[in-house]
Amino acid sequence: MMVNGTKIKKMRELKNITQEFMAKQLGITQSAYSKLEAKDTEISAEQIKKIATILQIPTQDIAQFADLFDRVIMNEFNNSHNNSFSPNSQYTFQTAEKELYEKLLQEKDETISSLKREIETLRELLALHKKS
Repeated sequence: MMVNGTKIKKMRELKNITQEFMAKQLGITQSAYSKLEAKDTEISAEQIKKIATILQIPTQDIAQFADLFDRVIMNEFNNSHNNSFSPNSQYTFQTAEKELYEKLLQEKDETISSLKREIETLRELLALHKKS
């Protein structure tokens, strides 16, 4: 799976994560990471998996975002190529970004809930262990 770097950049920005943080997590320089996000650079499947892990999102979400991003950009291109402006295309992109952001927030909330349940279970086990 190959994904254009600008799409990774958009997802990183939606998660409010810096290039410096990403570079450090990947074990590369900020300059090298910046090149990964360059418009003319493609990212390999192995790098995408690492990036997805850092962003705490499923790898397939990057691909889905990339497909959505491509459709919106092509819609924009077609509208501008026809010398017509369509406010709906901008709205579509903003809506798509919002939907992705909401999905990421929902996944974060589910992860937090799961971790809270695990903590509570561990506390109960610790209490049982202390009693015995």
